[in-house]
Amino acid sequence: MIIKASIFLIAIYITRFTPKFGVYIIYKLGSFYIKFGQFLSMRGDLIGSKRACSLSLLQYSVQSNQDYIDIVKNLPNALLQDLEKIDEKPVNSASIALVYKAKLKNGNYIAIKVVKKSAKIEISRDCKKMTFLLNFLAKIKAFKRFNFYQIASDISAALHCELDMENELCNINHFRYKNADRYNISSPYVYAKYSNKDVLVMSWIDGMTILDIINDVNFSSALKIKIAKDIINAHLDQVYIDNYFHGDLHASNVMVLNDNKLCFIDFGCYYKISRSDADALFEIIRSFLKKDYITLAKIHSNIAWITPSVDIYQFADECRKIGDIYFNNASISIGEVFTSLLFVSKKFGMELQPQLILLQKTMAMIEGMVLDLAPDYNILLLASEKIDEIYLKIFSEKLITKISSYIKYLRNKVMEYF
Repeated sequence: MIIKASIFLIAIYITRFTPKFGVYIIYKLGSFYIKFGQFLSMRGDLIGSKRACSLSLLQYSVQSNQDYIDIVKNLPNALLQDLEKIDEKPVNSASIALVYKAKLKNGNYIAIKVVKKSAKIEISRDCKKMTFLLNFLAKIKAFKRFNFYQIASDISAALHCELDMENELCNINHFRYKNADRYNISSPYVYAKYSNKDVLVMSWIDGMTILDIINDVNFSSALKIKIAKDIINAHLDQVYIDNYFHGDLHASNVMVLNDNKLCFIDFGCYYKISRSDADALFEIIRSFLKKDYITLAKIHSNIAWITPSVDIYQFADECRKIGDIYFNNASISIGEVFTSLLFVSKKFGMELQPQLILLQKTMAMIEGMVLDLAPDYNILLLASEKIDEIYLKIFSEKLITKISSYIKYLRNKVMEYF
């Protein structure tokens, strides 16, 4: 364990200088270290943005040695009875699961996602050892600021969730429920009767991934801009209306169907953000875009993201510096701005919350997709209309809630009088 962990740490270090070689080493270490590397790719606050960006290469396919016959014989009996055929070669091979295309006897095509046996064994074994190591490091004074207890807990929880296909099934169903009334958003239908903890069966999705569209020179720029806008709007709805968000939105996990609907896939990473955090974050973004840095600072104070002892005006000045850099430099990304704001908050005593770090990583992924789709388009212009729309919706909901509460209060008073 110590040897593997040491090699892993060396690989993380050298990704800053030779990303492909560092990632190659991590692939060779096995499923647990691949997932650990993917987790760290979301934690630029811990390892630096350059290394985090390099570790994003771990999103791509992983070779598998698991036998096809072994896969088939372990499928649920209910699925085997209704299965007409299944392709021998997986269409996707990730660190934890394999995905096969298959056909049911009723003619419907399906995707079968199967957890690798080797991944379950490796992750169960290595996760315990790495948790022990991180908890040991957390006791060393020099490493206190890294909050290794929290990292160990987050990694363990995330990995065990991703190993459980029933968890992903629930995530997809929740996403489908939340987006039922959004005409341009979809996700696979899940076959619960064919699924279990190791197998997830979904409808087969015919379409192009965002990665395919980015690389397709024949795809019209107008349609690419529309898709970019839909991706931003979908993310803003997820976070600030639904208070849940897809946490692994790279260009292969979003597809465009024949009717130009967006279809989100791979829900192993699906996170909740509290209503209060979502509302506060939304107000912070609006204040930043309006260059109202005093209000931005006051929001941080009101929700206790910074301590009462912090000088609001000093904090606002630090945020203004970030704004001046961003609004005067078109090459600076929103992801970088969000990261800078988090670091300023940390500088003034805010403990960085994992869901905000994950949200920052998701924003960076989305921004990367949007800029690849529409490099000459202003991302703020794409988002501004939706931000105003969400603001009106949130404001209206709060107003209705207050009016309802006041009417209830008056009714109770009248009942007491009579």
